Amino acid sequence: MLELLQVKVTGIAGSFYDFGSSLFKSGSFFSWLRRHLPKPPALFGAELFVAVSLAVCYFFLMFPQSAAPRSIDGNEMNPYLFTYLSSHPYSQKDVAAGFTSWKPRLAGPMISSWEYDQVFKYHNNSSTPKTPDSGYFIFGGYRININALIFSSYHAIWLFLLFLILILHRKDALFIMLGVFCGLMFNLMIPSGQWFYPWDMPTMLFFTWACLLYDKRQLFPLIVVVWLGSLFKETTLCCALLILLGEHWTLKKRIAGFATVVIASLLARKLLMAIYGVKTVVLALNDSGNIHELIFKTWSLLVGNIQQLFSLNLNHVLFTNAGALFLMMMIPWRSRRDVVFKILAMVFIIGQFLYGHITEFRIWYEILPLGWIVISEALSINFPMVLGSEAGGGTFQPSLVSNQTTRIMKGSYWLTMSVLLCLAIGVLVIGNLMEPAPEIASSIPQTATENASVSYDSFLRGLSKEQMENITALNLLSWTFATSPDATNRNGALAVELGERACKETDYKMTVVVGTLAAAYAEAGRFDDAISTGQKACALASELGETNLLSKNRELVTLYQAHKAYHESPPNSDASQPH
Repeated sequence: MLELLQVKVTGIAGSFYDFGSSLFKSGSFFSWLRRHLPKPPALFGAELFVAVSLAVCYFFLMFPQSAAPRSIDGNEMNPYLFTYLSSHPYSQKDVAAGFTSWKPRLAGPMISSWEYDQVFKYHNNSSTPKTPDSGYFIFGGYRININALIFSSYHAIWLFLLFLILILHRKDALFIMLGVFCGLMFNLMIPSGQWFYPWDMPTMLFFTWACLLYDKRQLFPLIVVVWLGSLFKETTLCCALLILLGEHWTLKKRIAGFATVVIASLLARKLLMAIYGVKTVVLALNDSGNIHELIFKTWSLLVGNIQQLFSLNLNHVLFTNAGALFLMMMIPWRSRRDVVFKILAMVFIIGQFLYGHITEFRIWYEILPLGWIVISEALSINFPMVLGSEAGGGTFQPSLVSNQTTRIMKGSYWLTMSVLLCLAIGVLVIGNLMEPAPEIASSIPQTATENASVSYDSFLRGLSKEQMENITALNLLSWTFATSPDATNRNGALAVELGERACKETDYKMTVVVGTLAAAYAEAGRFDDAISTGQKACALASELGETNLLSKNRELVTLYQAHKAYHESPPNSDASQPH
């Protein structure tokens, strides 16, 4: 009896399998899928499901990042940049006033602001009666703020589009998607700064898409994608090197394509700036207003970044992109294609050392997928049992013809990396030797505090050029005039003058200097400026992992919010006094 039942069940199961198999093989829809998909439909479906799942997860992870002011540092930059072109901006005040290099990046804020306007337009036109839940989206019994919903959906949609492009172009898309998602996670941690700007995710998509189109040898789509990406962020123009260095096209086509995409990008950015009334240079590198400023700020930033590179801290650049950045640079090139991709990565990395903060992890998004592409291909070559021997889009060269060629290629790569390492060490040594002499900084406060009631105009005229250019001295003077325990030595106007000069010289990128300016504003009675500047100091401290400064500036911001200035305690006192 049991044997008969077993035979019938197995027969039914077999017949069901035959029916389903014939349906999938003969069905017009599935036949169309097999003809047009670059991979088996089952694998495509599995990857698509994972892509949707990861995008949904990222959607929920983004909810807290839209909150402002942030609990960790009081910063408001995330929601401000997403809404400042909207009819419903987060703040009427220009929170990003000191960051002129961001102003031409209009495509991302245009889209995010349009999304905000459409949602609020629908919400305001809705006939639903206004209740305490108005302004919230009810999902599964949870009340979700509409601002958080818009902010999160923007990021999740761009991430899904990136995953979809990877699925359509890469056989190893599943591995790369998981690597990309892991790389994004580090920016959710406090040491990374937790910055999420409207141009970061789109730029990662267009940067990656350009690399994939280069593999497909599609010149015109590559030009269009690089052009579109540059409207979100100028770093996508690095991908113009794919056009210039590519071996797939003639030299004339490469030069013409490179020139076309660069000129078209600059013109389009200028047009958008004219439409929105943005008055700054098209490429305001390091927020500089002139050549002298650009050279000074670039050198200072380069030295600071290299000092970070050779330091030990939890937000070290080695952790960038879940380690993909470091691993990618440890894999030598093996073919002409690899050389092109590595040159692209090196140019991008050098650019970030010159014009970015390397511990701000969002700036590395662009090469996050490329890093995992390189790692995946290296694994498929050296450890085929891990991913198989055919990872990728089918166009990369898995090995070289001769051992001699391998030797030359690997040797040239490590020689290049050694030269770059030596240059970095040289910059570090020179930068340390060029630090200002401490006796200059120590001599100025003694002169300054002898008569703090003197006119600050005459006082500034009395300072030497060497003294005025000494950041340490300027900062110490500003702090003294703002927070001295002796009221006769305090001068708010003079403290602000010196503090603003120090901040401009350091591009508002030094926590101590920005915090001093906040204290100066408070002493001068400009408490709104003190609060916003103190929040900037908190943001910088969070970004750079300066926990002590972060804690101190949080306390000071609370003081400024109560419209109280900070004054140091007299030498015989144990506590500093607000005023």
